[in-house]
Amino acid sequence: MRIKIIVPPYVNQPLFLRMMPRSMTFFPPYGASCLASTLRNNGYSVSVEDVSLLARNLKMPPIFLDNKRELKSIVEYLRFDSPDKKIDRFANELFKYISQDGSEVIGFSIFSRLELVCALLLAKKIKENTQAKIVLGGALMTEYAALKSLQKMESILNNFKFVDFVIFGDGCVPFLALLENIKGLRPIETVPNLAYRDKANIAIREKTFYSIQDMPAPDFDGLDLDKYKAVQYEQIKNKKIEAFSKFFQLPYQLSRGCPQGCSFCDCYLTDPQIVFKDPPKVINELWHLKERYRARNFYFCECKINISYEYLERLCDGVIDNNLDIVWKATAGVNNMDRNLLEKMKAAGCYALTWDIESGSDKLLEKMNKGFSSEKARQILRLSHEIGIFNIIKLTSGFVQETDQDINMTIQFIKESAHYVEWARIFIFILTPDTPIYNRPGAYGIENIFFDLRSSLGFGRLGFDENGGLKWGEKIIQQDMSFKKIRQAVDRYILAKKPTS
Repeated sequence: MRIKIIVPPYVNQPLFLRMMPRSMTFFPPYGASCLASTLRNNGYSVSVEDVSLLARNLKMPPIFLDNKRELKSIVEYLRFDSPDKKIDRFANELFKYISQDGSEVIGFSIFSRLELVCALLLAKKIKENTQAKIVLGGALMTEYAALKSLQKMESILNNFKFVDFVIFGDGCVPFLALLENIKGLRPIETVPNLAYRDKANIAIREKTFYSIQDMPAPDFDGLDLDKYKAVQYEQIKNKKIEAFSKFFQLPYQLSRGCPQGCSFCDCYLTDPQIVFKDPPKVINELWHLKERYRARNFYFCECKINISYEYLERLCDGVIDNNLDIVWKATAGVNNMDRNLLEKMKAAGCYALTWDIESGSDKLLEKMNKGFSSEKARQILRLSHEIGIFNIIKLTSGFVQETDQDINMTIQFIKESAHYVEWARIFIFILTPDTPIYNRPGAYGIENIFFDLRSSLGFGRLGFDENGGLKWGEKIIQQDMSFKKIRQAVDRYILAKKPTS
């Protein structure tokens, strides 16, 4: 049985992609490569096709998912086979990037809503041209299965008949079990973490959690890794970044979960348990990846690499003691960090950290449940810079009850921290279902939550009014103004800096 795993590209969606600057790197797919490793270890012939890489220069049509008319056209095309020349032309162009190798089962690894539209367009075209079974999986499907307030999983299977199955959670063991069912070796009701059509109903099996310790190392065989290196060079315009990007970066996961509990975050839905891989396993797998792919540059794809001070310190000791000779970057939190740990991380090869700073206003940081002050954030950035680590900060604009004073505090933070920061990314706040803010709106100063936009594509935008403050229409204007002011500050104080030697 031939298996294909597809990583779909994302559509141009300004509501989610309004950040600055865009991603600096383009990684080989991690989840799809771990799944490929599991399947190959069990004797299956598997190909991984990263359409997001292959089609990166494909000109996207003006599909904007915050436009109700565009959404309606896409849904009608997908659900009812409604003719639409623009969408059909784009779907056919995407389909050209899929090899026709007779695969009997085709899985889609979908990370976010931005990739869902292209995944569905490709799945529809594949079904029109082959008899392959279509399986959707990835972080987005895991989130959909966990949502308490919205019936997302049922919506996918009810609305898009060309989708045969949805797998949520860790997909390695469930995918193997599904293949056994397709071969007639086990009943479908015994396949864990699976949603499927059971006559006129949608059946959703109970979620089973699997130890991250049992997850295999990713298998990147078959991917043209040199193309990822080329894409990274295309995106690099900063000489300091270029110095750290002489080799493509391989993704690797150390842990799952995050104890922070930020009020705007729903990551607990996809990873409700906090678990770690044992350091000896990590060291062995990094050695294997380094030797097999001749790569020493890694990206640790964690919510926060310093969730546990003790674990990270032990891991760094292992990297140093074993002379692993790698370089790496990750996302870090201000908490659980000090000079001792930063120095050990640097000695273990850490060259860049992305910090979830979010705001320079202590009032908003408290409302976000970040657990640190703006002054503490400044101190950590200074320490990291002095130790020689490249600092990137992430900021959020237009948060609930944000005032001009809060914006000015963030601008002041940017100005005072600019010497220690080399890069910045800015996001506009989006209210997400089943987050603490959504579940307890009154405690965060909002009311009248409603769907400003909703679609069976899985995309939606929640509107709200601020208690005693802005109505939703006014809040949209305020968010745009906040974004522009913070972006201008980043331009002026961080990106316009002369590069240091």
